[in-house]
Amino acid sequence: FKSKKIEEPIRTGDPIEDRYQEGIRAIELERWTDANSALVSLSLDKYKDAEALWNYAVAREQYTESKKIEADDPYWSAYMADYCCRNIPDDYEGVFKEKIMAFKALCKTNLAAMETDPVAQMKHANAQDRNRQLPSNEERARASEAGAEE
Repeated sequence: FKSKKIEEPIRTGDPIEDRYQEGIRAIELERWTDANSALVSLSLDKYKDAEALWNYAVAREQYTESKKIEADDPYWSAYMADYCCRNIPDDYEGVFKEKIMAFKALCKTNLAAMETDPVAQMKHANAQDRNRQLPSNEERARASEAGAEE
C-alpha cells in the first residue's frame, strides 16, 4: 500500500478554476468520487477539458466496481466504464493524456473479457431480472395517487 501525499489543490481566486484544480488534484490522488463531484458541473459547462476528465473519473469508478468480486453486475460496470471512455476523444490532448489513453484501451479489453465471462454474464442476467421486477414510474405514480385518495 502506497500512501499518497495530500496537498491542497492550487487556489487561483477564481471559483470555477479552483473547482477544476480540485478535480485535477483528486485525479492525481486517485479519488475518483471526489474528482467526479468536482468536475461534473464543469463538464456540463464545457470548461477546459473537464468533460473528458469527468468521464475518466466516472470510468475509473465503474472499472473498479467491475473488478470487485462482490459486484452485483460487473458486466454493466465494465460496459459503463467503456462507455465513458468512448466519450473521451481519441485525439484528446489534455491533462493526463497518456494515462487516459492507456485506460481507454484497458476498459475496452475489460469489457471484451466480461462479455465472455460466465459469472459476469450470470450476474448481469440476475440484475436485469431484478430490475424487471421493480415497479415502473407509472406504477409508482398510480400507487402514490391511490394512497393519496385514501
